[in-house]
Amino acid sequence: MRIFTSILLACIAAGGCRRAAPAPATGQRVEPDSIVLERGPCFGTCPIYRLSLTRAGAVRFRSRNPGDTARVETGTIAPEAFRALAAEAERIGFDRYPATIMGSAYCGQMATDMPTATVSLFRRGREKRVEDYHGCFGAPRELRQFEDSIDSVAGSRRWVRPSRLN
Repeated sequence: MRIFTSILLACIAAGGCRRAAPAPATGQRVEPDSIVLERGPCFGTCPIYRLSLTRAGAVRFRSRNPGDTARVETGTIAPEAFRALAAEAERIGFDRYPATIMGSAYCGQMATDMPTATVSLFRRGREKRVEDYHGCFGAPRELRQFEDSIDSVAGSRRWVRPSRLN
């Protein structure tokens, strides 16, 4: 009991004890608060950007192309469209994918100089992030389709520009 009391007092003295966000009960689905898609550079003119969508329907696009990094665009989507993306993530088993596709069983054969797409789902203070190097030929087709669905639902095509070669 004295050990527990000492730990509790040390925790309080250090600024308070915080409980981690509660994990969902087994089988209970927790819809994401936001979904983020980041497209990285390649050897060429692949567009580089960050796209975020919120449950409320806000869309934010930020260019990361050289010379264009200050450009930010905003838009909206219907909350139902966000829920459809969340359902697609659930359907494909997004949470079961490894954090990085490269180096996993999904990446047997590989090419170089391809872009990377990173998808993050944020739920109640938790993040599930999957980095998908597009040079991995065995990556799950459903994951690549999910990446494209995020772009499609957000309508990011209207903001995407090719990156300039340096």
